[in-house]
Amino acid sequence: MQLVQKGDPRAFELLYVRHGGAAFSLAYRMVGKQAPAEDVVQE
Repeated sequence: MQLVQKGDPRAFELLYVRHGGAAFSLAYRMVGKQAPAEDVVQE
């Protein structure tokens, strides 16, 4: 979060790498389909 606060462009990439799997898992449970869940996580 310190990188986000500093405006570092790598910040969101690191967040995605660290938490993308968990975010996808949650999105998939909510929407029930892979492609829409991937879209939700990317957005």
